[in-house]
Amino acid sequence: MWDTAHNYPDSKLQLADDVEIIFNLFMELGTKHLGFTHEDIEQAYLEKNEVNHQRQDDGY
Repeated sequence: MWDTAHNYPDSKLQLADDVEIIFNLFMELGTKHLGFTHEDIEQAYLEKNEVNHQRQDDGY
């Protein structure tokens, strides 16, 4: 699963690459296997983010 083919001189660069791979896998799970569109995922994120900000404002 982890991309070990590259010899990264910087561990932060490797971490960023790994995070991108994981993000893409989750997006593929949502779109190819669960039937969501990219727009569905973005809208759900924005709605949940608004709830999170409201909770922070309310001291939740």
